[in-house]
Amino acid sequence: MIAIRAGDLAVFIFGFAKKDRDDIGPSELEDLKMVAEQWLGDWGKVEKDLAAGIFMEVRHDWES
Repeated sequence: MIAIRAGDLAVFIFGFAKKDRDDIGPSELEDLKMVAEQWLGDWGKVEKDLAAGIFMEVRHDWES
């Protein structure tokens, strides 16, 4: 699952192998939406969590 702020930011929120489970449950989905809103709504939180190693930035150089 990827949360996207159009044209600006994409955050990989959650992933799983379909062989391990069928879907995300309703309560899990609500929790993931809350996390996405926190990151997409506050660039300062993104920078803080990047610095803390909670997640990492992945960039793609389109020129190479």
